[in-house]
Formats: sequence, C-alpha cells, structure tokens
Amino acid sequence: MNGELADANSINDLLYSIEVISLMTMAVKADELQRAVQYVELTNALFEMPHTGKAVNHERMLEHARMAMMIDPTLIPTAEELQAQQSQENQEMMAQMAGQAAIRAAPQLVQAAGIEQVAA
Repeated sequence: MNGELADANSINDLLYSIEVISLMTMAVKADELQRAVQYVELTNALFEMPHTGKAVNHERMLEHARMAMMIDPTLIPTAEELQAQQSQENQEMMAQMAGQAAIRAAPQLVQAAGIEQVAA
C-alpha cells in the first residue's frame, strides 16, 4: 500500500507546480521590460530622423544606449539575423514588383487572348 501512495504523490507532483514570485522580482522584471521598450522607441526615433547620422553614428549610439540601459544583448539582432531579414524583405519586394508588373500586363494579355480566340 505504501508503494501505491508514493506513486500517487509523485503523480501529483507532475500534475502541478507552484511558482511564487516576489513583488521585488516583479518590479525588477517590469523595469527591465520598460527599459527594453524605451530602447525600441530610441531606435525608432533615430532611424526616423536620418539626418542625425551626420551628428551621431547610429550604430555606436545604439550600442552606447544598450549598455547604459542594460539591455539584454540577446534582444539585439545578430549580423546573420539582419542579413536574413534583409533577404526576406528583398524577396517580398521582388514578389510585389512581379505582381504589379502582372497587373499592368493583364490588359494586353487579355486583349491578345481575345484576338487569338477570334482568329480561331
């Protein structure tokens, strides 16, 4: 019987777990999130004003801000991630351009198809 009770307890341990988070831990996490949001707002502001590149190097400014604001470096995209993102954007742009070209060419294709049907 004891073996059965031990098994039941271990099953209960698998069914639930309780994680207690202190108010201080929650405040620290909220502060970390707030700093990350401020960093994103800063990056958006910098890239919305391209003329600031004449006075400040954007990459160095962002690196300085990241360190000062203690932003987790894993949030910053790597060179490989940036390259993949750029590649994806290029592919989407090419697809959009191809779609627009097809739309512009559609009337001529319809007209050419109509002429062939009349001739047949």
